[in-house]
Amino acid sequence: MRQTMLRTTLTLPLLLLPIVSHAAPSISVVPPTKTITFDDAIDAQQSYLFDANSDGEADVIFSTVDTGGFFTAGPGPNQIFVDEPGLEGSTAFTPDLRIDLLRGATGSVSFGYATIDTFPGVAQVFNEDDERIADNTFVGGFFDLDTEEECSDASSNCSSFPEGWVDIPFEGTAAYVTVDFDADFSAPGLTEDPDVESEFESFGRYIIDNFTFTEAGDQIISKFDGADPEFPVLPDPFDPENPEFAFELELIEDGLGTLFPIFIDPVVAVGYEYAVHTADTFVTSVLIPSALPNGDSEFTIDIEGITYTLTAGVSFDVLTETGINNVSEFKILDIDTSEALDPADDLAFNTGLTFSRSGTVSVTQTPITQDVPIPATATLFAFGLILFGMGRKKMSLQR
Repeated sequence: MRQTMLRTTLTLPLLLLPIVSHAAPSISVVPPTKTITFDDAIDAQQSYLFDANSDGEADVIFSTVDTGGFFTAGPGPNQIFVDEPGLEGSTAFTPDLRIDLLRGATGSVSFGYATIDTFPGVAQVFNEDDERIADNTFVGGFFDLDTEEECSDASSNCSSFPEGWVDIPFEGTAAYVTVDFDADFSAPGLTEDPDVESEFESFGRYIIDNFTFTEAGDQIISKFDGADPEFPVLPDPFDPENPEFAFELELIEDGLGTLFPIFIDPVVAVGYEYAVHTADTFVTSVLIPSALPNGDSEFTIDIEGITYTLTAGVSFDVLTETGINNVSEFKILDIDTSEALDPADDLAFNTGLTFSRSGTVSVTQTPITQDVPIPATATLFAFGLILFGMGRKKMSLQR
């Protein structure tokens, strides 16, 4: 039987009921100062960016490796901990969800959630050095919508789906959180609750809502430089006599540069030559996410002298399209000269790439220029390079 989480316009008050907590230290928790409700989330996007202080720069990024992206449909009106819309995704991955706190967080992080089945879950908090500083194992339940007491099953006045509230207190500064709703307890230091069944015949879906946190400071943590497309990493230095743009990027496993985009911004012309200068690292896919402002959506990709059509919005899988699995150089050509844009526009020509591994990767891109008469007040357009996470197929809800 296919099970789905249905959309509704009804919202319910948030009640903070703890679920099961392990290993997190017992400390005095500062009340959270920000709550993310996902009311402006867009379906089928792999990342959701939240601007906590309304300064135009993202402060929190929610990411999934599911190529189908997130959805906002929820479990319906009969839930206590989710007020639609939320952020819905698949439990088919490890982790299912990554939450990067670009300015850090202190005290605790919390969120409400619901799942299709009574999955055991684990949420882990890490600092800037990738050290786990807290974790919480949890399992959802059914709650009476009037008394807020736990029900024995999903009766008429109880939660439609298993749900709960997860609170993770910690000491120090958190940089990111990972959540696995169908948990793998093999990680060091994690202990499975013996009362929770953990073997399932298939994967399901989850939805989270009302993510709360206390921001640690005003500055972006250095490891997250380039996470926001409005504030890309710039080439340094840039020599106009030798216009090759060099970037050395730290790609985080299941994080920045592999799971969600890292943006860089050179100036451009009518095409680019791309080259990866790190041994045993190859480009696996190329994506121009959308048509350019003046409508240009058909481009050419040149790999080893053979040209292929590159269409905006369609991912070009290198191995599938070419039969080559070790591509480290290619060209994108035929960018229409009528698309000349202001170089301050970092989103002018976004290109998404996935790579064969994480770690330190050196990439250069050399502009292919053309002498085109344009008004003196016009300037060449900016170019943003997105390194998308390696996509994985989305699981069906079929049980």
